[in-house]
Amino acid sequence: VTLGGNRILDNVSLRAEPGKVLAVLGPNGAGKTTLMNVLTGALRPDAGSVTLAGTPLSSWSRPDLARRRAVLPQHSELSFPFPVLEVVLMGRSPHARTSSRQRDLAVARAALRECGTGHLEERIYTTLSGGERQRVHLARALAQIWAGDGDGDAARCCLDRYLLLDEPTSSLDLAHQHAALEI
Repeated sequence: VTLGGNRILDNVSLRAEPGKVLAVLGPNGAGKTTLMNVLTGALRPDAGSVTLAGTPLSSWSRPDLARRRAVLPQHSELSFPFPVLEVVLMGRSPHARTSSRQRDLAVARAALRECGTGHLEERIYTTLSGGERQRVHLARALAQIWAGDGDGDAARCCLDRYLLLDEPTSSLDLAHQHAALEI
């Protein structure tokens, strides 16, 4: 990937597998976010390819891709006063034609519980702290790729799914950093 005449990524190769944690570490400006944008399909590489389950990203329909992988960027802005449960339900939009409201609610609540934010379900999102907002967005991303019906934990319900996180612990205290990484 070359941006503004500068080579940002060159000769990158990686393989991510569901159920495994893969961390990309490096200093600020090293290209980690650019790599994330390539992996998510938000940025096309100048050369090479990105595949998911052996299929090029460009060949996936948007809903099918969204059901298989969720992306949590460094910053998720939301300035509308939605209840937390509604924010997490936004993650279920790729399932609109394949899931019932009852199932979506069960999955959203399970994702909130998984992230330790179940008690925030009725709170207005804009009243939350930065760390609470980050955990709610993690729950939204989990709800997006949750394959079960809300009766299990994320480790079981997201087995063949991908969760791409860009600095997922930046606003979290130490205990919540550990909990987020455990998820």
